[in-house]
Amino acid sequence: MSTQYNRFLKLLTIPLFAVLTLSAQAALLLDGGFEEPGSSPWTFTSNAQVTSISPISGSQSALLSNNGLTQGAFVVGFQTILLNDSDYAVGDEIFLSGLTQLLSVQGPLDRVYIELALRNSADPEASGSVGDVDFLNSVSADALFDTPLVQTLTTSSLVITEFVTSLNGETATTQGIRIAIAIAVNNGNQLTAALFDDIKLQKVSAPGLFSLLIIAMLFTALRKRTAG
Repeated sequence: MSTQYNRFLKLLTIPLFAVLTLSAQAALLLDGGFEEPGSSPWTFTSNAQVTSISPISGSQSALLSNNGLTQGAFVVGFQTILLNDSDYAVGDEIFLSGLTQLLSVQGPLDRVYIELALRNSADPEASGSVGDVDFLNSVSADALFDTPLVQTLTTSSLVITEFVTSLNGETATTQGIRIAIAIAVNNGNQLTAALFDDIKLQKVSAPGLFSLLIIAMLFTALRKRTAG
């Protein structure tokens, strides 16, 4: 009987601890579903737009295409979340997730991906002005090549550091978080088009004191029961 309780103890406490440790808090990512393009905080480069044609979720999705672009170009939708205007702070561990769907055969050298990076400037970032972004330490998640079904993309986590060294080589205080949906155009002769939707920025939460107390109490109670 004691062996059975010990097995039950391990099966119960380990998943509980894992779930509490890896729980995520959704951030205030404005219009991650692209439902309100008129007031959306997203900025789009050439060949990116909001569409209501066959959206992945809801009534709107972001549509990106490499049509007519040359090798080395990028199609991007992005927004910056300033730390001073958010629930995020230095030391927080964050990650980006979202849905994507390839609408055409992906060019064999193109990338369809989401990206998470830090910035050392509070500039709203006009299209193409990315010198203050720390791309060296950015994290991204790529769509599976040539897969027409809706895919879930989740980047690895990124810790918000106090200082970042940006693309222009300047080291300065971290001011914001840059999120992006993108196609890297490396094969402009073959159409690559993709939808993006439900883009979410989330924070990895450490288990709170109350959660740890519950686990400790449960562990103690089960140990007493096995000892009896």
